[in-house]
This record gives sequence, structure tokens and C-alpha cells, in this order.
Amino acid sequence: MVLNMTNKKIEKKSDASGMFHFHPNGGGVVANSAIVESSVHIGEGCIVKDNVKIYGNVVIDNNVTISDNVVIRSAPDRVVIKIFDNVVIRGNVIITGNPFISENVNISGDVKIDDNPSISNNVVIRGNVIITGNPFISENVNIFDNASISDNVRIFRKISIYNSPKIYGNAIISDNSTIFESAKISGNAQIVCSSISGNANISGNAKISAGEVSGNANILKGVHTFGKIKSPGFFQVFLRGSNFFKN
Repeated sequence: MVLNMTNKKIEKKSDASGMFHFHPNGGGVVANSAIVESSVHIGEGCIVKDNVKIYGNVVIDNNVTISDNVVIRSAPDRVVIKIFDNVVIRGNVIITGNPFISENVNISGDVKIDDNPSISNNVVIRGNVIITGNPFISENVNIFDNASISDNVRIFRKISIYNSPKIYGNAIISDNSTIFESAKISGNAQIVCSSISGNANISGNAKISAGEVSGNANILKGVHTFGKIKSPGFFQVFLRGSNFFKN
């Protein structure tokens, strides 16, 4: 495929997407096979391909590529979905509600995003991930597989989340943490520079800092766990099996 944008003309060699045209609202390139409502802004430098469907009040700008069978639909109360700055969305992704997605975000697979999440700054989301509510996700975050993120969760600074964990409530996950397998993190829990796995359940006001929690561990209500010093400036706690901690 060759797109020559000189004088707003398109030259195209054949591909599965069909012919392209310039979208009247913003001047971005849209495949004739795609459905993009006139209320949608597709800025110059953006490409919408294949069988993508975009409805409602959506702003897409500054080097965004959307392809395959993606569906994007804003909420009916005139809120705006904003997607811009080097974003790639592909596969069977469904985006609804009023999310803000920007700055080197890559979303693929069967991901579902709804409500008001903010997703930005080098984030990769793929698989069957579900993101709802008002979470803040930013700064080198990878979320894969069947992970579920909801409510007012904050996830930032070099985080990996995969397998089937559930993170909800007002939980905060930060600074080189890994959440995987079937772990659950909820309430006002804070996870800092730690690994949470297995069927571990972290909730209440628990705080895990530079620790490792796995197995069937339950850490609840007001527990602040920093563990023992492993080396200067580094704390580590190991909680395995059926350990149960409650204030």
C-alpha cells in the first residue's frame, strides 16, 4: 500500500482494507471499509483501517493507528473519548465510555475498556484484559491475559500484571511491582516494589513494600508489612502458604 498525501490525494495499491479517503473532520486517513461517524475527529497523521467502527464524540489525533475489528463508542451524554500521541489499537478491542488514552500506548487482542480510565506513557495492554471505572495507569505498565482492573486503582512506574489477577477499590500498585496468577488486591492496599502471586489476597489498608507474597496468603486491615532488611536500603518479606495476617 502507498499513501501519497501530497495535495490531499491518495494513491493506493491493493490490500484487504479497501480504498482510503480523508476524513472530513480532521483530515486523517480512513479506509472505506471502516465506519467512522462525522462527529469523530481523525487528525492528520492518523490512520483508521480494516473494519474499525468509531461512533460518537471521539477525538483521535497525532500519529494514532487503529485497525482490524476495533470498536470505539463514546457514552451517549456527549462525553468525549480522547486518543492521541503515538497510540496503536488493533484486534477486537472494544472501547466505550470516556477514557483518556495517550503517549505510546499499545492495545490489542480482546481487551475491553469502559468508563473513565486514564491510560498513558508507555503502556501495553493485550489479551482479554478488562479495565473499567476510573483507574489511572501510567509509566511503563504491561497488563496481559485475563487481568481485571476497576474502580479507582492507581498503577504506575514499571508494573507487570498478567495471568488472572483482580485489582480494584482504591488500591495503589507502584514502582517495579509484579502482580500475577490469581492474586487479588483491593481496598486501600498499597503495593510498592513487590511481587504478589498465587491466590494471595491483599486488602484493607495493607502495605507491602519490597516484598514477595504468594500461595494463599491473606493480608488484611491496617497491616503495614516491610519485612526484614536484606541489604542496605532494601527490604524483603516472604509470606507463603496459608499465612493469615489481621490487625
